[in-house]
Amino acid sequence: MFAKPDGEISPRLRRTSLTTSEFESEKWVIREGLVAVRFLSLLMVLGLCAACLADVPSDQAAFDLVNARFHTQLKASEPATFHPPAFPGVVVIASFANDRGYAPGWVVQGGEAWALDSASAPVLEKAGWKSAAAARRLELGRAWVEQVRFHWKAPLHREPDAFSQQSTHSWSDLTAQSLADGGVQVDCWIQQPAGMVPVHRFSRLRCSLDAAGRESLQVLEEWSAPIPGAHR
Repeated sequence: MFAKPDGEISPRLRRTSLTTSEFESEKWVIREGLVAVRFLSLLMVLGLCAACLADVPSDQAAFDLVNARFHTQLKASEPATFHPPAFPGVVVIASFANDRGYAPGWVVQGGEAWALDSASAPVLEKAGWKSAAAARRLELGRAWVEQVRFHWKAPLHREPDAFSQQSTHSWSDLTAQSLADGGVQVDCWIQQPAGMVPVHRFSRLRCSLDAAGRESLQVLEEWSAPIPGAHR
């Protein structure tokens, strides 16, 4: 129907087919279009990363901000810093003492600095605390405890051997529960640094965050035991 007796393709069929050169041209257009789309996507990703990084102060900038706000004399070689993944743009700064190890003292975010004890409400607010559902508040509450408040005294998630050597104190893993007022309560065991005394020191603490994100701390129990084989 479409072919002539001598085998030549009829004009009707030729109009519905691409020549080799036309086909290659179409492939080139598609390929270049895909390259352009990938390039634009890469630029968007890089732009987002740059924006995120721009919101995170350098450690030295964080020290300078704390020094100016609290009249301290932090130096880059002395304190430790941590950038908690759950709170983008936040820098937690800790000081060191031989008898207590690292202890967080200040929090910096977005050009502002707070003492740790007054930082929970503004940091959690920027993380969406006030509008968050109960499940999300539980996540944020746990993150505050593990990544900020007790980062350098990480809550224990495995029972230390010392617990099996006594019967007065019971081991329990970290727990987080919602409160009736919209807040969150987190209980956990932490191990204090031995410092200059060769003993294990454990504390079970309760961190309560109210509906506004304000934090309060309570010591539920504490105990200590000599480190086996250690000499005083």
